[in-house]
Amino acid sequence: MKKMKLWLLRHGKCEGGNILRGQVNVPLADEGIEQMNRGFNKIGGLPGVIVSSSLQRCANWSQTLANKHGLTIKLSQALTEISFGDWDGQTFDQLYADFPEQMDAYWHAPWDKKNTAANGEHLVDFQQRVLCELASQLDDFCQSSAMADNQHWASTDASMLIVTHGGVIKAILAHILNSGQSAGLFSQFSLPYGALLGVDVYVDSRLRLNPPPLTDAKPAADKFNDCQSKDAQAKEHVAQDILYQKTIHKDTVQQNNENNLIGYQFSLNWPES
Repeated sequence: MKKMKLWLLRHGKCEGGNILRGQVNVPLADEGIEQMNRGFNKIGGLPGVIVSSSLQRCANWSQTLANKHGLTIKLSQALTEISFGDWDGQTFDQLYADFPEQMDAYWHAPWDKKNTAANGEHLVDFQQRVLCELASQLDDFCQSSAMADNQHWASTDASMLIVTHGGVIKAILAHILNSGQSAGLFSQFSLPYGALLGVDVYVDSRLRLNPPPLTDAKPAADKFNDCQSKDAQAKEHVAQDILYQKTIHKDTVQQNNENNLIGYQFSLNWPES
């Protein structure tokens, strides 16, 4: 099993004051740039690739970093913050004046679709897009020509920096910590501006060759029977699939999220200050 490093960096303080920032595209404040620089410096080296949210509070800083060090950068719309719909960009004072009950309900139970802002993104849909994109970016990186040489897996090249938003990082944390649809991680866990989170990613490339689809109506036992005429390696792949599916949550959304990232194991750690 191979190992790589995933760094998650939250953007810094933004212009615009005390507003609800989802898809609203506001720039970083000068203080925010310094916060991100301090967070990045904790890595102690350069990542193999930068993947950044396409919103300017992440993308501008990321592009500057990539240009300075000659790093590969990829901008991703799928790693942008959750859309708060009609609430997006409004001040918290105005929101609590206009929607006091719904605001309280949302932070108390953000997974409940009825609490989602008008024209906003349901938290379930948001987490699914984030985890799908995470799986896609990890796949691209692990299968890239740069990682074809096994020596690279033991170097700092085997690392990815994702520059993104608090909500995106929490969606990834919810998966790693297997917290399910818990309100606490999204409503009560404070992630400072410029926060850097380190994740050790263990890659089972065999399982990534043929991950299960998002929706698979065929019973696992039937899939194994279908494989009886195939070679031993194929049987082992299906057996691993069956074993994995027995361990995941029965809820369809949870299963889809798990299936997206089958073959990846995560170990969470905070870098030293």
